[in-house]
Amino acid sequence: MPEETLHPRPGDELRFDDHDWAPLERALTYELAHAFMWMHRFTLPDGTVVHAYKHCDTRRYIFLDKRLQAYRYTGLSSYVRQDLGAAIVDVFLDPTIHEDDRREASALVDALRRAWNAEAA
Repeated sequence: MPEETLHPRPGDELRFDDHDWAPLERALTYELAHAFMWMHRFTLPDGTVVHAYKHCDTRRYIFLDKRLQAYRYTGLSSYVRQDLGAAIVDVFLDPTIHEDDRREASALVDALRRAWNAEAA
């Protein structure tokens, strides 16, 4: 079955106010979330608010809603739902980021375990 392509609600431009760190901190823990910038939010047609966070080092994005559903940007204002564990791996894809930071790498492993355990439940 093909992935459902999602678009921001018509007439609802990107919003650059109402910062919300809770989804990111719940998904990654504070030790990892501090390395991100909140960029914007948008609303899907069903009313779901999605927040965009950008990692300061990898420059990659993770898109999350308050239920910790992850989304992947596919271009032209289009998104598809993504597994939370896969989204976490994607945002930290650059393997050199964690070479000397065992604490952050450990927090990343813990965040991945929580994501995979939550999906299995």
